[in-house]
Amino acid sequence: MTGIWRRRPTTHDFCVAICSVMGVVLVWSRLANLGTGFWSDEAYSAFYYSGRGPRAIFFDTYVPNNHVLYNLASWVTAGAIGRFEAAYRIWSVFPALAAVALVAWWVRKRVGPVAAMVVVVLATVSPVHLILAPQARGYGLAMFAAVVMLIGAVRASDREGGRDVALFATGALIGIWTLPVFAIVAAAQAGVLLRNRRLRKATLIACGVIAAASLAFYAPMLGDILHSAHQRYGAQLAVVAVLTGAYHELAAPTVANALPSAPHALLNQVATFLAIMVLTGAAAVRLARAKGADRALLFHLTVPVFGTYLVLVAGRFYIQPRFASYLLFHVLVLFAIGAQQIWDALASIAPLKVVAAIAIVAVALTGTTRVATVTKDQALLPWENDKFVAEYAQATGLNYVFTDSTHPAALYYYLGAKRVVHLLPAAVRKQSYCAVKSRFIFVDDTYHQTFKPNLKCLLDRRAERIQVPQQKIAPIRVPGVLTVYLVPKARGASR
Repeated sequence: MTGIWRRRPTTHDFCVAICSVMGVVLVWSRLANLGTGFWSDEAYSAFYYSGRGPRAIFFDTYVPNNHVLYNLASWVTAGAIGRFEAAYRIWSVFPALAAVALVAWWVRKRVGPVAAMVVVVLATVSPVHLILAPQARGYGLAMFAAVVMLIGAVRASDREGGRDVALFATGALIGIWTLPVFAIVAAAQAGVLLRNRRLRKATLIACGVIAAASLAFYAPMLGDILHSAHQRYGAQLAVVAVLTGAYHELAAPTVANALPSAPHALLNQVATFLAIMVLTGAAAVRLARAKGADRALLFHLTVPVFGTYLVLVAGRFYIQPRFASYLLFHVLVLFAIGAQQIWDALASIAPLKVVAAIAIVAVALTGTTRVATVTKDQALLPWENDKFVAEYAQATGLNYVFTDSTHPAALYYYLGAKRVVHLLPAAVRKQSYCAVKSRFIFVDDTYHQTFKPNLKCLLDRRAERIQVPQQKIAPIRVPGVLTVYLVPKARGASR
């Protein structure tokens, strides 16, 4: 026994220790706030789709909030265990956590222990994963699908087996049935498989199955999906985004969150750029010099990323950064391979290996601190606090809540649509709500409105004004303010 404890620590021991600690942080940070009130997009999905079932999911008007496979799974779960926030978030957060575990296991076998450890560290500190995984939306499920698809494709290139092509197809279908835009990355991943003559027949059959199954799945809403492709929510990417899109939306936020200086400081930006270049360069050296399966691995990690951004740029689509979040693990695996290459190169230089180990620990500590801060902030205040508004309205006993919000889905979810009076812009401009003589509540939502309304009539009636407590600068959207006015009965009005 004494000999075991005196055994010199190995790289495996170091990696296991770091993964264990970061795994605890990962699980805690993703599960800690599952009961937090919905923000508007989550509430939209829960109210209009997950809460209403297959008929609404497949046959009501499709909008991009309808992550179909996710909504179907959430409808089943919420119906079985109850309709509360965590019940709707299960099918995002658990697949997102499973994605980290699955890709770390695979990378450990395919590349090495240091690479697996780096995947766990970077996934834990990544704002993309931290923010999107616990939401009641399909992004966590799409991340899991991308991991399954990637592993299946790489294993197919490694072993040239039909079962692995089927695994690729399974991941592709899960992703496409969740987010139609996932079809782009699936096509790019398939393109890499088609380079291998021995896999072409199986890959073409798989692509045919994917296409047929996807068209059948989306048949009731196909026209709406095609129409929604031209929506203008977000921004069009510049041509250079073909090369820089993944850097700005996936890579840089992850690495910057793990460096000591403030993420938006110039020093941090320079250090982030250098770290990404070193890791990417080391991975390219390792894979480009290899032959066969390892060379294919380089293509499997890069072609889907650049191919996706090429289509998004060429199609002049309007996108938000989260629209391509499922590509996160393609990027993280590439960085992990680079880290393994650097570690292996230092194998005979013990002092530098110690420095590298200290750097990894420092990165893990810095990233963990930032992850803990974001997690605790959300526990104190949600991003959008319509739940507070609903509780306040219920406490007053008033039957109706008027709002100028253009997206009142969260109020619908928490109060019920019958209790919410959604005012059209013309009614807000005319202040027609002030014709109501009895007491009522008015909710002014500065984020979800097309113009700043004139609320003079509320002030003239000496309305009690309450600014709703919520995060001023939420990580998912631009800042907004939610204000509640408790409007007393008009003078001279009968009881």
